[in-house]
Order: sequence, then structure tokens, then C-alpha cells
Amino acid sequence: MSIDLADGGTRRTRLAAGVTVLGCMLFLASCDERPFSSPAPAGGANAQTVSAGPFTFENFALGAVPGTVCPGSPACTNGAAEPAIRADATGTFYVSSELGLGAGTLAWKSTDGGLHYTALTSPNQISQAAGGLATGGGDTDLGVAPQANASGVHNVYVASLSLANVTVSTSQDGGKTWNKNVLSATIPGDDREWIAADQATKVCISYHDIVTFNIDLNCSLDAGASFTQLGSAIDARTRSCCRKTRRATW
Repeated sequence: MSIDLADGGTRRTRLAAGVTVLGCMLFLASCDERPFSSPAPAGGANAQTVSAGPFTFENFALGAVPGTVCPGSPACTNGAAEPAIRADATGTFYVSSELGLGAGTLAWKSTDGGLHYTALTSPNQISQAAGGLATGGGDTDLGVAPQANASGVHNVYVASLSLANVTVSTSQDGGKTWNKNVLSATIPGDDREWIAADQATKVCISYHDIVTFNIDLNCSLDAGASFTQLGSAIDARTRSCCRKTRRATW
């Protein structure tokens, strides 16, 4: 499966415009409709220009090797799928995309409004150089803290599914390094997690657990180091009603 990620920019902090499934690697499009003063289009190797009315998009693939800047490098290629994208309060974009269960997650960063992306060290691979053995690699989601941490940086959180549990990787230095919590979900045996950040160090995940078949919510107050709060996203009365309706439908 290939992803074409459209990243549009009619404001100073550019917003994600859409996601289109195509084939087998992560592609990214940066929009060059620029009412404010901003850099020129990305251009360079492996970039294609597409016009859509008043908008111009630069489409390019992202690199898998840490440090690769795209577009402009022959290494701008990857085998990841189903990406997520977020922007912090400074306008920095972060992207994560999955390689598959046990293979890990790739991540990128842009500091120029989405015109160029730099490949980061994988948030969860044990050894990226050895081919990507990882405690994760399934469904991925991204969160960025709305408030800066003690170092003046907005924490970045990448959630990744291992099926046995949910791995949450935290970067407190703009994606340079990551700390992994491979047991972020209180209830093991999980599917399709989501993640959201609040304040400077609060982060919460939701997931569907196989044991109770509920949608669970875990929250951490220490930037993902420990998830101590547990609750159900669906109250017992509603859950009972849904189960009765499902039985009647069957």
C-alpha cells in the first residue's frame, strides 16, 4: 500500500490537507499557495509538481535512512504505509509511518512548513541498521504536546501496535532521541491504538483490547514513562446496550 500525504499551506503553520492511498511507500505533497512570505517550493530530485486550481503541490517520497533530507536525495524512498502527521505550536511537522508488526516505525520532521523532511531515528526499532527488529510496527499514531517541556521543546509521542501491547515512544528533544515504553496499555492484547497529548507532559492512549472487547483509555502524567490512569471509553450501560443490539441483529 502506498500513501500520498497532502500537506497544504495557506497559513503560517501549514495544515495537513488529505491522505490518498496509492501503492507501496510514503509520499508527501507540500502546497505552495503562499499568501504570506514563505520559502520557495521544495523542488529537487524525486519531486513532482502538481497544480490544482490556485494551489501547487510538490509531491515527493521520504527517505528511510536517518538524516536523509527529501526531496533532493537519491535515498528518498521507503516501504512504510498508513502515516500520521501532526504539527507542534512552533509549526514543526512530525510524521510517523508503519513498516509492519515487528519491523518498527519510521519518523520524519520538517521545520520549513513541509517543504523538506528529514528522516529521524526510528522511535521503536531495536536496531535500525540490522533491518528493523522492533517492539512495534503495527498501527501508528502521533501526538505533540501543546506546551513546551522544561527544556523549551514540545514533546513528541509515537504510538505503535505490537498486538501484545502498545508501545509509546517519547522524544523530549525534537526527535533526536526516543524513550520507549513497550507496556503502555494496562490491558494486554490490543488493537488500533490512538494517542493524544495535553499540557507539557500528559499523554493518553486509547485502544481496543481483545480480553474484555472494550475501548480502553490509559493516561500518563510523566511523558509516557508510566501509564497509571485506566478507564473505559464506553460506559457499562452503553456497552450492555450495544451487545444486546448486536445479538438481536445476529
